Amino acid sequence: MSYNRLSFIGLKFMAPAVEDKLWIDSTEHEGSLWGKSHSDTPVQWWYADLDGAQKDGSSAISEPVENVTMEPEGKVTMEPEEEVTMPNAKWKTVRRSPADHIADPGTNHLIMTIPGVNFFCFHLDSLHVLDLGVTSHAIGNLLWEICVDHLPGNRAVALATLNKQIAEIYIELNVPKSKWIPALTYKHFNATASTYPNLKHMKGRRIRQFVPVALKLAQEFCAEDEHTQHRLEVFKSLDTLYNCIDSPGLEFSSETQQLFSTAVDNMLAHYGSLAKLSYKKNLYRWSIVPKFHYLAHFPEQSKFLAPRVSWTYGSESFMGTVAALCQACLSGTPSFAVSLTLMLKYRMGSHLRLCGLV
Repeated sequence: MSYNRLSFIGLKFMAPAVEDKLWIDSTEHEGSLWGKSHSDTPVQWWYADLDGAQKDGSSAISEPVENVTMEPEGKVTMEPEEEVTMPNAKWKTVRRSPADHIADPGTNHLIMTIPGVNFFCFHLDSLHVLDLGVTSHAIGNLLWEICVDHLPGNRAVALATLNKQIAEIYIELNVPKSKWIPALTYKHFNATASTYPNLKHMKGRRIRQFVPVALKLAQEFCAEDEHTQHRLEVFKSLDTLYNCIDSPGLEFSSETQQLFSTAVDNMLAHYGSLAKLSYKKNLYRWSIVPKFHYLAHFPEQSKFLAPRVSWTYGSESFMGTVAALCQACLSGTPSFAVSLTLMLKYRMGSHLRLCGLV
């Protein structure tokens, strides 16, 4: 088993190297090692023709776009000549041996002082990279465009119509109501035309389960134009890669691995096309944030471990349970006794569950 292509963590939490230039400041990374940002602005793109042929952005740019002001708070710097997620992208040829990682771990974080912990212990998580990242951006843009560009009436009427259509699709797909997303408001995905759409205030699992519904919506509102064709391909690819992620086992089969890799590349390429088209129209849509780069590394990681091995649904659910228990212990309990009361409640609940009584 070879790990020499797993140079995707970098352990400056993916701070970009010279060979690895797909990165942008984003509000979701404010205060991190990415530095304080001013906007959630697409900085680079990669795109595909409608026939699926992937390209970089250089051939479509006839004049420099460096330092083009897109928002009052900040500026955009694009590097269209840089290949990003293409099979021949420069950053994909970068190799670091285990000795290189030991000599230069990339971070002085205390976690690296634990015996046995090294670069190869870290893996990407589909919950935060996909569900709460790439997928939420894609769905947010789809919902916004349906309300603004496709449905008749004012925005309130359009949103009501959209919620009705979503409910009808859930019923068509036989999805239990317990798995439906709540009725949408514009605060869930976008409030104004001067901000980038992004589905928010939703649990990751709900966003993930919404992808088949989003695919139906993309199919329903697809025309012959280039934009909606690319948009449909984005959600076809998202649906495919989620089906691969849901496959059982600790490793992908060779067929599933190839299907997953192709779906990721296609999704990023078509999303990049939408970013490019929106940029040309001066629209705040289809923004690209660092999590798109992380997704580009997923196929390489999945050669050795299926994404389900490193996803964090279980730990996130556990923390939600603990938080609910803590809340239940606060009423009438002195502060010094909260911890003991919490442990007693957790112990009792675990006993009842393990005995099959609940």
